[in-house]
Amino acid sequence: MRRLPFSVLLLPAFVALSLFTLAYAQYGGWTNPYTGSTWNNPGSSLLDTMIQGRIFAPSQPSTAGGAQGGADTGAESEAEFPRTSATGFQPVPGRLEVAAFAQSLTADPTEQAIFIEALDESIALFEQAARDLGRPHNVALAITYMIAANYTVYTGGLEVEEEAFETLWGAVHQMLAESLDFKRSSHRARQSLYETAVMTASLPLMGYVQAVEEGDSRSAAMYQEFAGQVLSSSLGVPPDEVLFTPTGVSLGD
Repeated sequence: MRRLPFSVLLLPAFVALSLFTLAYAQYGGWTNPYTGSTWNNPGSSLLDTMIQGRIFAPSQPSTAGGAQGGADTGAESEAEFPRTSATGFQPVPGRLEVAAFAQSLTADPTEQAIFIEALDESIALFEQAARDLGRPHNVALAITYMIAANYTVYTGGLEVEEEAFETLWGAVHQMLAESLDFKRSSHRARQSLYETAVMTASLPLMGYVQAVEEGDSRSAAMYQEFAGQVLSSSLGVPPDEVLFTPTGVSLGD
């Protein structure tokens, strides 16, 4: 893997985060279908949804296919879990956000080219993993990956358990699938959000791993700071208050 130019981290980390917000600012923000609140960041809306329990516990099916339209079995089947396609999109050829993302990180054309190559490869790797999961081109999966990857970086390598990842994906998926704003969004707009989320996961993850391998503690700390800002922006709490358990994620006290 080509070395990422660490000098760009002297730029404020909110440059990349602002791109994540701008990717769907065109929709006028997302309205949380459960509370009616409007957020500029659908990731932050997760906190609004779960404000009473402060924890994402297993409550949705973890299978990629979602509800299959079986017979109603009682109160637990009161509402079907949205199908995976509800947060998917039909991609257009090429990348929509990679060049702009790289340009926001550095004005140096050589460094931009390095970032474009690395970020494009990271999206391709994510897309292969998503296909293996049966969830290709899925916005909820991209946002979940963004949160999980930045948690791993911020905590210095703590990995998110598979069940906890699936629980968070279920929460993100259901929130987006039931949002009228998201339902109205175009496939192109969803692709922009998807790409930006994957890049906002991959940039700190690639950089942190590389810094650790090279014994560069200063750069590793910079990537951890970046990851902390992503977590705080996405979930609405300080990063130290985000705790992934084996089965879910707890926010706050």
